Amino acid sequence: MTWTKTALPNDLKLPGLIERMQEQLYQTMKVVAAAGSDNYRQIALFSRDNRDNNTVEFFFSPACQSYAKAILAEYGAQPCERPNPKALATLVVDETRRDLLFA
Repeated sequence: MTWTKTALPNDLKLPGLIERMQEQLYQTMKVVAAAGSDNYRQIALFSRDNRDNNTVEFFFSPACQSYAKAILAEYGAQPCERPNPKALATLVVDETRRDLLFA
């Protein structure tokens, strides 16, 4: 599995959209955890501003391909290289696993 990303316009609608994405992934994590799997800890979402084209890029961890396919499809996420963690803002992550996502 690989990382996926989507880029959305940086406009006034973005804050509400970010909250929606976060809530969707938190709900997914709850469902995976309730099923008895600790794989919920591998579900993560990060972002970074792309000032060149006035967008915000959102990066979904590889586990999202298994547990959040509908969310990836909704936002048009496409495969990408693993992002540089130093350039990212954390939106959804199990902090105990953050470093392992980039190992």
